Amino acid sequence: MLSIDQVKLLETKVAGAVELIRNLSDEKTALVKQMEVKDQRIAELEAMLLTFKEDQTQIEQKVISALNQLSAFEDSVYETKTSQNINSASTENVANTNVVEKPSNPENLGLKDKIEASNNKAQSNLQKDLADVLGTSENEDQEEDSDADKQLDIF
Repeated sequence: MLSIDQVKLLETKVAGAVELIRNLSDEKTALVKQMEVKDQRIAELEAMLLTFKEDQTQIEQKVISALNQLSAFEDSVYETKTSQNINSASTENVANTNVVEKPSNPENLGLKDKIEASNNKAQSNLQKDLADVLGTSENEDQEEDSDADKQLDIF
């Protein structure tokens, strides 16, 4: 049979179990409330994430649009410069066909100078030979040389 001690022991164990169940129930309620708060926060963050993704997509589209506009502007500037260079080159070609070409090559100028020096030397030698044959003085030769130099300077 059951004794009073056994019933008291059973009663304490039941009271302890009831207390434990009440504590666990309270804890469950607190955890459910925390979970609801966390779920709300998750929902808010997901909404913000969607907003950020939409904003990022719009930003990317605007940046791409700006880059395309910049590229189009650069292309138009490049085309303008190219057409100006072509027009300038064609104008220069037309101008060059209408103008008598001057010897601008330094080698040609040097050659011209050499030819003139050679001609001057030959003329001087001829004058000296002529003076020797005719018997004229060197002073007259020098005067003739200076006159010849003046004539050559004109050309």
